[in-house]
Amino acid sequence: MMTQYSRTAMKWTFAISGILLMLLLIAYLVPVQNILLWDFRNNLWAPAHLLVSGQSPYVITGMFPDSNAVWFPMAIGAFFPLGWLNLTQASMFWLLATVAAAIILIFLSAGESRPKFLLLAISLMMIFIQPRVYAHLKLGQVTIFATLLFLLAAYALKDRKFFWTAVLLSVALSKPQLGVFVVPGIFLSVYRWRGKKGTLFLGGYFVLMLGLLSLPLFLAYPSWWEGFIWALNRNHAWLQPTIYSLLPRFWGKWEGLAVWSVLAILLFVINLHAWWIWPPQKAIYWSLALTPLVTPYLWSWDIVLVLPLLIRALFELNTKKAHILLIGGYMLSWWLTLQVLLRTDSSDHYFWWTPWMLVLLILSSYWVDGRRLESFLKPNMA
Repeated sequence: MMTQYSRTAMKWTFAISGILLMLLLIAYLVPVQNILLWDFRNNLWAPAHLLVSGQSPYVITGMFPDSNAVWFPMAIGAFFPLGWLNLTQASMFWLLATVAAAIILIFLSAGESRPKFLLLAISLMMIFIQPRVYAHLKLGQVTIFATLLFLLAAYALKDRKFFWTAVLLSVALSKPQLGVFVVPGIFLSVYRWRGKKGTLFLGGYFVLMLGLLSLPLFLAYPSWWEGFIWALNRNHAWLQPTIYSLLPRFWGKWEGLAVWSVLAILLFVINLHAWWIWPPQKAIYWSLALTPLVTPYLWSWDIVLVLPLLIRALFELNTKKAHILLIGGYMLSWWLTLQVLLRTDSSDHYFWWTPWMLVLLILSSYWVDGRRLESFLKPNMA
């Protein structure tokens, strides 16, 4: 006899299958010659193509003048087979895989409660109408993948699967600035549960995976690291949508850095507290959402780090007024983002406020729902 859990799993399976079939249809209909994902081309496909051709993977100026490759070697080691495809094929694959990763992220963030398909539809809308998510897809960025991998790493940690936690973390850290809160949190959580021995096991697996993912680069072009350092040194210093970048510019160098340091330390302590009192599959959502508030290096499309907590809140809230606040506030943020796009030159630093607004919106929604501060401070190891 089919259990309630089996019926729920079957519903989600059919839903995911239908969405994936729709994506395949889109892939068939879209003219692939028009697909060009700029960041994917520069940071992953070009290095992978050079690597499989026996050339320095990070010196891409021979293929694309005035371009640069700065994603860390774990990305190239994990996805180097894309270098055997032509650019349009690889770009289409990356685009569809990113969309699929975003959909999986939604299902994972929805939790294990009984599916609510209206909320699922709203979640899909929240993700795919967000202008900076569109920018992410258009550029072929990797943040959606990294966010999903961080989530899966925390869930693997819940089941004490340290090896798979290390594998997922290693690939996700292709953009290490996205993991400044997650990685210390995961290691602290392991230390609490398994002590020094467990922490050393996870650390050993982590170092091992960093080496294995870099191995294809060493085998194909042993001096790849020289090009990597060269590419990092020639990377432009952009004005970014972070308070680390903006506060020193507008408040003075030392005053701005002082304010940023206080906020960063405060949020870092809050992040570690969450990992200490909560299970990994709960702490990870808050850890990801807090990251874009203070991480030193960020782009506007990295707002996707906040979206898993937004989706989780949507499914956890119990009252109508809390849902109205969350959805209405999100639509307000969408409208404000659109106004920035229409009324400015769309420089990334104009979007610094977006993660702050969304995190405050989520906290306000929980408060309206009846959650008080003390409920977030209580240990809950379920």
